[in-house]
Formats: sequence, C-alpha cells, structure tokens
Amino acid sequence: MILYFLFGIFAGQLGLNHTLYYFGSGSGAPYSDMNGYAPYIERLISYKLYWISFSLLIIAISNLFWVRGSFGNLKSRFLIAKNRINQFSIIGIVISFSMFCLFGGYIFYNTNVINEYHQPKYYEKLSADYEKKYKIYKDKQFPKITSISGEVHLYPKESKVEFSGVYNLKNKTDNGIDTIHSNFSSRDPYETYIWSAPNELVDRDSVFGWDTYVF
Repeated sequence: MILYFLFGIFAGQLGLNHTLYYFGSGSGAPYSDMNGYAPYIERLISYKLYWISFSLLIIAISNLFWVRGSFGNLKSRFLIAKNRINQFSIIGIVISFSMFCLFGGYIFYNTNVINEYHQPKYYEKLSADYEKKYKIYKDKQFPKITSISGEVHLYPKESKVEFSGVYNLKNKTDNGIDTIHSNFSSRDPYETYIWSAPNELVDRDSVFGWDTYVF
C-alpha cells in the first residue's frame, strides 16, 4: 500500500501518466439524454475488465502469502506460498494475468496506436509555443463579430455532428484592416471556409490551427 501511494506521488515525474498505471481509471462515462452511455460503453467495459483482472491477479497471489497476525519473515512467507500453490491457484493466476495483458493491450492499442497520445508535458510545451508565436497579435485591431447564424445537425447513433454557419464581421476601428486571422481545429478542420470578399490564404499553421488571410 505504501508503494502504491509513493507511485501516485512520483509517477508523473517519471513520465508514467497513462491511465493504465492508475488503479480504477477509465471509469468515467458521462450520460447523455440523446444516446445514454453509448459512445463510452466499450471504453468503460474494457477498463472495468482490465482492473477486475488485475484485482483477481493480486488476490490470487496475495492469498498464497497470506498469514494471520505478523507471523514469520519474508523467507517464511515464500515457503508458505510454495506449500500452498496448487493446480487451481496456478490456473487462476494464469487466467487473470492473461486477461490483464489482453485488455491492457487492447486499451493501449486504442489510446496510443489508433489515437494520438502525448504526455502532459507535450501539451504544456505546445501551449507555451502557441503563446510565444502568436502573442504579437495580442494588441492588433481586428473586425468585430456583429451577428451569427448557424445550423447544427446531430447524429447520436453515429456519434457525429455537422454544422454550418455565417459570421458577419464589421470593422469598428478608424483604420483599414487588410489581414484577418482565423482559428480552426487541426484535428477536425472545416470542410469549406468561404469569405464574401476576395482574399488570399497566405499562411496556414496546421499545428496550432491558425490561418492568415489577406484582403
């Protein structure tokens, strides 16, 4: 137990931030009135089975060493475990360990192979680089959004959303503005992005999702 608490304190410093290392993680599943727990059922079940198999493995192993009171030292505990081990305990350990590795590999494949996974320090550096690169535009003058109209289509069974909209911009400054910066999601960029005035896309930063248009 002491080792577990020490691990929780120093795991982040050692770069062990993955949910696979934290007991009981992955249990969060927000409920939606549209589709219930549907998008998270597979993840929830995978993590539950992963931690259940881990618990069964710990129970099977600790049962071999368990004694009442404070009897014996470490060497005597190993002798007790050696005498207690039998065909059923071996089968239990093998099955629980196999399940633990199987579900752990499945979770790792989904989080690190199919999807993009980074350590928290990566996102901290990314945020710092973003601020350094675009802080120069902090005091720049830009048009103001005067109205917005949008249309959103939700597809709960497909876990998909489609939306379209129109922004009306107005230059409320006393100076002319010939350059406009626009943010977009680098993971899910717009399919179409059209301006009503002639323009040229002079720069696209796909890392930070930043477009620069000149009019």
